[in-house]
Amino acid sequence: MAFEAIVRKQIEQLKSPMLKCVDMVVEELSKVVHSCSERVCIIIVVQLHFADTAHHENCLQCCDTVGWVAGRASGL
Repeated sequence: MAFEAIVRKQIEQLKSPMLKCVDMVVEELSKVVHSCSERVCIIIVVQLHFADTAHHENCLQCCDTVGWVAGRASGL
């Protein structure tokens, strides 16, 4: 029983830092996914622009839904 009590106490002490770490990982992964989404939209826009300008506006609307703004493309 003493060992179990010690382990439970250690788990409680690690719970807060562990949850903070998980939150930080989720936040960083969200940033990576958003960045990748923006880059994919830029690639699609460029490809469609050269392939067929009629589809250009549709792709821009798609990119707007993921938060891509034309002014941010220069930061890539």
